[in-house]
Amino acid sequence: MILTEAHTFTFGLIGYPLGHSYSPVLQQAALDSVHLPGNYYLYEIEPSSFDAKIQILLNEIRSGSRQGLNVTIPYKEKIIPYMDCLTPAAQDIGAVNTIYIENEFLVGHNTDAPGLLTDLGQKGLLDPPGVALIIGAGGAARGAAYALLTSGWQVTLAARRLQPAQQIQADLSRMSSSTSIQIETLASEALQPRLPDFHLVINATPVGMAPQTEASPWPHHLPFPPHAALYDMIYNPAVTRLMVNAKASGCQRVYNGLGMLIQQAALAFECWTGQKPLIPTMQDQILSYLDTAKS
Repeated sequence: MILTEAHTFTFGLIGYPLGHSYSPVLQQAALDSVHLPGNYYLYEIEPSSFDAKIQILLNEIRSGSRQGLNVTIPYKEKIIPYMDCLTPAAQDIGAVNTIYIENEFLVGHNTDAPGLLTDLGQKGLLDPPGVALIIGAGGAARGAAYALLTSGWQVTLAARRLQPAQQIQADLSRMSSSTSIQIETLASEALQPRLPDFHLVINATPVGMAPQTEASPWPHHLPFPPHAALYDMIYNPAVTRLMVNAKASGCQRVYNGLGMLIQQAALAFECWTGQKPLIPTMQDQILSYLDTAKS
């Protein structure tokens, strides 16, 4: 149900932890850009209390007192059984980052994949298709793999635990017989022979995110792929240890995930309100917020 301008919208983000999140700033900017009243809250839910607390929030969406939720680490996959239905993208990816109500059904959707593709395209990293190395095997890695596979890329998933990566491989391979997705252990000896193959490296893990800003998911003593670009989905801090190390090794194209965050947030906002927010307004607001935070 889309509300009129006479109502106040209520949105929020569920995840754990959430101290790094810029989503309230972005979604408030989205509301302001189309002159809608509303609020966006953070709901930091510990895993031990997830089942009880998520039911309360979802019931509020069903009742109309809340219009939608975003979902982030570690619940993008865990939330699926609570949905009445999934959009085709969320179904294929196997992860949900946006929840809304449609025809009285609680819908799970995924805006991460199109948000990533838009940002990669704007940065000139999407065409021509090549071979991508995605670090991680969680919901973010699922979305990134789906996005690139549907754009003609070959994908290698590198993870410390192979079983979740193998599950992603099995799930996404069902999309098409031509889908090319491989699995490697996230270790120097496994990745070293493959380094010349990679055109793009995407970090889809939270390793390096605030407050653990000195951590990096990249294996020690492994050189960075000589001709690859790096896209770190982390946006807080703006420059991660992985980005610093990649630049030091000679990587010329290094980006954080702020652009993806903005694009996926705008798509989620449209699901909740039926209106397209002004992305330049969202960009200006988050950059202003970051400048203020530095001072």
